[in-house]
Amino acid sequence: RLADALAHGLERGLPPGPAVLVANSVGCQVVAALAARHPHLVSHLVLVGPALDPRASGLRQFGRLVADAPREPLALLAVAGFDYLVTGPLRCAASFRHALRDAADAFEAHLSRVRAPTLAVRGAGDTIASVAWTRRVADLVADGYAQDIPGAAHAAHFGAPDALAALIEKFTAGEPG
Repeated sequence: RLADALAHGLERGLPPGPAVLVANSVGCQVVAALAARHPHLVSHLVLVGPALDPRASGLRQFGRLVADAPREPLALLAVAGFDYLVTGPLRCAASFRHALRDAADAFEAHLSRVRAPTLAVRGAGDTIASVAWTRRVADLVADGYAQDIPGAAHAAHFGAPDALAALIEKFTAGEPG
């Protein structure tokens, strides 16, 4: 439903024409679904720290999230902590279960139907999106590439925004790596 809601906004011309979609973590599942179902709306796809690997259990995924926290900037931890607090533990748990179910049932299928050039990016210190999983994400897409950002963790867009922006600029200019 999130993918279709985002597609609806894009179809209304915000922004006009096919868009470069950039998503982090579970958001990668949303934009992959959008790109698979509405390919005319997507010029490029950038998946930052794509989660969740369907081969890992929910407990293992949660452990990876906990292990990643000390690697992230303190400012991000404050924002995330506030968001989790406001959302509440029951809603967070339900959202996590839904994301795990989507990862197991649909994420890889959506990726295999994406036709837009796709860059799967992970922070070199990301404990959530492993090197193997990020490469698999890139390999599932017809025109996919994988790249690491040194010195960043799972939220590379937050911890290394300039490095990520430079990668995106190169990628959208036709220089994948």
